[in-house]
Amino acid sequence: PHHTEFILEVLDDPTYRPIEGLKITLHMKRLGKVSQGSPIYYRGIQVGQIEATRLSDTAQRAELDAVIFKKYASLVRQGSQFWNVSGIETSLSLLGGLRLNTTSFKSVLEGALAFATPEQSSPRANHGSLFNVAEKPEKRWLQWEPNIDFDSSGAKSLQ
Repeated sequence: PHHTEFILEVLDDPTYRPIEGLKITLHMKRLGKVSQGSPIYYRGIQVGQIEATRLSDTAQRAELDAVIFKKYASLVRQGSQFWNVSGIETSLSLLGGLRLNTTSFKSVLEGALAFATPEQSSPRANHGSLFNVAEKPEKRWLQWEPNIDFDSSGAKSLQ
């Protein structure tokens, strides 16, 4: 019987550079297009990125190391909700017709995540905080409009 061996080599993106900021862990059912370097958005603005991906210890989900840029670290609270914005979402309604929803062309091609933070003041996320990533956002998350003062040092807090 023939025996064939394959050596799988995972090559990191040579253009990728680690970034300073708030380091958090995200759990997803499956990665899809999300990978190292994928952006994380808040209100459509890139505020972070994925640093690394791996299978969780129990192999039940994908685990992502993410960093929120230092200047935006105060946006992430213990009550923040993350979701996958990869690909194009379409919905057909009787009144609205066809609605196309893309965060950006880049996120369609490469995969991306987004998050929202509730109005109620909750403590800032710490390094190592863990969040689950939803397949899509709940409507109420998209309506949250907390007043968060932030500056380049990331030292201000939720008002």
